[in-house]
Amino acid sequence: MLISSFPVNRKVILHEILADLSAFLTSGRSIRRTGSIVLDLCWLAEGRIDGLWEKRVGLWDLSAVSVILKEAGATISDYKGDQMITYPSDIVISNGFIHNQILEVLKKARQELSLN
Repeated sequence: MLISSFPVNRKVILHEILADLSAFLTSGRSIRRTGSIVLDLCWLAEGRIDGLWEKRVGLWDLSAVSVILKEAGATISDYKGDQMITYPSDIVISNGFIHNQILEVLKKARQELSLN
């Protein structure tokens, strides 16, 4: 199960968000949205979800829970797979097992919009 959140500036990048959602809806099984990235990250660390992607994440959203995620075996990167993240950034966090698959789906969505 995957989770996605929507950034504050979603009206400006709506075409990107819809491309991502469309790519996951056609290649995945289930997507949820809680509205809280902190809750989403805690669920990932707990094993309730398998991965998430989110655009324009701030350092304050990820700094405290990143240690918990790493201890739980999570993989954290930007959309291109780089683990040295500058903030704000578009991020992918997964249980580690499906990380590359999430990145591939996002890459495909980016190529369709000519954003890579």
